[in-house]
Amino acid sequence: MSLYVSPSFYGLASVDSQSLQFLAAAQFCLYKVTVVHCRRKSDSPTGIIPSYVGENVQITDFLEFVDHLRRQHSEIQLDSDLSDKDKILVEGFDALLKTRLVPALEQLFWLDEFNYAAMASRMVSKTTAWPHYFFYLSKKRSEARKIVDRTGKMPEDLELDAIKTLNLLASKLGASKYFNGMKPSSLDALIYGYLAPLYRLPMANDRLKLQLKALPNLAVFLETIGSIYSPVTDEDISDVKEFKKLMQEVDKAKKQVEKQKMEKRMKEREQQKQESTNNTNVIMFCIFSLTATILFGIHSGIIQLPTVEEDVD
Repeated sequence: MSLYVSPSFYGLASVDSQSLQFLAAAQFCLYKVTVVHCRRKSDSPTGIIPSYVGENVQITDFLEFVDHLRRQHSEIQLDSDLSDKDKILVEGFDALLKTRLVPALEQLFWLDEFNYAAMASRMVSKTTAWPHYFFYLSKKRSEARKIVDRTGKMPEDLELDAIKTLNLLASKLGASKYFNGMKPSSLDALIYGYLAPLYRLPMANDRLKLQLKALPNLAVFLETIGSIYSPVTDEDISDVKEFKKLMQEVDKAKKQVEKQKMEKRMKEREQQKQESTNNTNVIMFCIFSLTATILFGIHSGIIQLPTVEEDVD
């Protein structure tokens, strides 16, 4: 039984959200499976990453993998403490996150020019075999564009949706260790897979990342799963040390982002100032024109001012 996933990157067990979900779910129930890191999709028997291949079964969908794990009679059974209602809720959250969070993540990682140049492209070059690297980058950006375009929303609106979703998740988690109490479930694996890259990876345009880190219960949740169920290996630690150049590029791009924002604010202020000046000039011109017209009318006799005759007793 084998689990084919994307390679690890920057302290993450896998660079891919779906791969992280598969890995976390398997770890939660101590499911014995051989993990195979694939640098190209052809390394997987199904041609899809992630995918689980067992005896007479091939699974590429996370919810199907969860159902498979629930049926296993392992020492720790996944979701054994969940009611039928709680299990259905996992599907609901899956739909919610794909609608309200994933488009913002696609925009942030693959379409934001600063994040793409400083982090995403380097991440792909590190985890994807050459020359598949070039094709994967183009395909990934194209897929991200389709996901974002289907929403019909601007990047700012997608970010707002994502922030609201993060706040909703934080409210759902509350003071609990996991989303369904003290024991991790498939819902935790689902959410961890989407949030871990946002939480962990360095980004130049990091407003959404900062929002996530500002929610302490979600931050603790991600740190807990990352340290217990997806620990960093010695090889990962070595890789992190090699990413100093990446951090330098991200910091450089971050300064460019701040510079761009500052220039945009200054331009908006200049426009507001110019509009205010123009409005003032228009008002003064109207007042002057009206006054001149009235004076001309009086002087030419066009406008007759009424006279009041006093009564003489």
